Amino acid sequence: MSDTTSTVKHVIFDWNGTLLDDLGLAVSCVNRVTTKHLAKATDADIYRSNFQFPIQNFYESLGFDFESMAYEQLMHEYLSCFDVEVLDCGLHENAIDLLANLKVKGVGVSVLSASEQNTLINCLQHFDVHPFFDFCFGLSCGAARGKIARAQDLQTLLNETSENILYVGDTLHDAEVAAEMNWRAVLFSGGHQNKGRLHATGFPVVDDLRDIISFV
Repeated sequence: MSDTTSTVKHVIFDWNGTLLDDLGLAVSCVNRVTTKHLAKATDADIYRSNFQFPIQNFYESLGFDFESMAYEQLMHEYLSCFDVEVLDCGLHENAIDLLANLKVKGVGVSVLSASEQNTLINCLQHFDVHPFFDFCFGLSCGAARGKIARAQDLQTLLNETSENILYVGDTLHDAEVAAEMNWRAVLFSGGHQNKGRLHATGFPVVDDLRDIISFV
């Protein structure tokens, strides 16, 4: 974990669950596949207690057996629900104000997401936040490059030392990315994993996105 006294020159945001309030949709779509295949319901508490990366491990924690069912089939069923309705979600409260305040302070802003690149750009444009971001990095379809590899690509473009970068996410995987990159990090409790799990990372956890500005 980097020195918290360093000056932040660039803030990198995760998208799903951090700026985009898509938890309700994610739970709904997971619930559809669990009730169909496992005959049991999933609620937000179960979801936030079990959600993890790799995603396949998450579904196994819910009871799926991928020796009897193809993981790709399950993901197709989930995405056929999620992708159709994701633009009906909203941004988290105070997300726009935070992005605007960072720009006023002269701090660079980018987004790093596990969403597919074109899907990410479409979402950012739909929610009218694309102009806030200097760089928008999602995952390339069909490329075996995860979020850490994309984080390395992004830092190369930023040409900033790691201690001058703050990463904001909502999951343990976001904490892993920050630790791997030696970025400072703050985790948001309103996303895909519960506060107790986030606190275990040792990174600061906030309940309100407006509180991010105090770390800059």
